Amino acid sequence: MTSEDILIFANDVVPGMGLPVAAPGLRAWGLAAGLRAHGHRVTLAVNRDVVKRMWRRGLPPPMPPDTMLVQARYLGNLVNTRHPSALIVTNSN
Repeated sequence: MTSEDILIFANDVVPGMGLPVAAPGLRAWGLAAGLRAHGHRVTLAVNRDVVKRMWRRGLPPPMPPDTMLVQARYLGNLVNTRHPSALIVTNSN
């Protein structure tokens, strides 16, 4: 099996960010973990605006490995820069 670069855009916070996590974040995080377990290179992009609304401390939130923050309106730019083999976008429901 060949390894693919996969980008997952999560519309909610994911485990490891020091914030309460709900189903949308768990879904994206679990999908990323499963794909990584099968040898894929996965970057988890979390909606920056959601984190900004929830994070109330002065320092940046902790970030799990291979996770980044991105504003939803710049997702297209990220895809055009990274050229992933696949883009997966999760939704809240």
